[in-house]
Amino acid sequence: EKHEKHEKHEKAEKTEKLMNIIADFIDITLTEKEIRPAILSKIWKPMGFIEESLDMIIDQLTNKYLKEGGVSPTTIDKMEPLCDISITVAIPNSVLFTKKLIYSF
Repeated sequence: EKHEKHEKHEKAEKTEKLMNIIADFIDITLTEKEIRPAILSKIWKPMGFIEESLDMIIDQLTNKYLKEGGVSPTTIDKMEPLCDISITVAIPNSVLFTKKLIYSF
């Protein structure tokens, strides 16, 4: 039982770290306009092939979207890159990504 609790704790820590890394990648994608195409192709597209990461990516994109206040004329510069990330991540697994996105709401 102790071993099981330790494994659950370790898994939760790893998930939290990964969520933080995804959030950092989102922030970098938003701020680094000049290298955004490279970030999309070298980071986000490969992540789209990792089915286990899709839920976390969708969660973090949704968090960022809500944190920025949704779509408005003042937030369009942040919303477009978030859409770019979503599209890039969805390309390798479009059906699965769409299902996960729909069921997350």
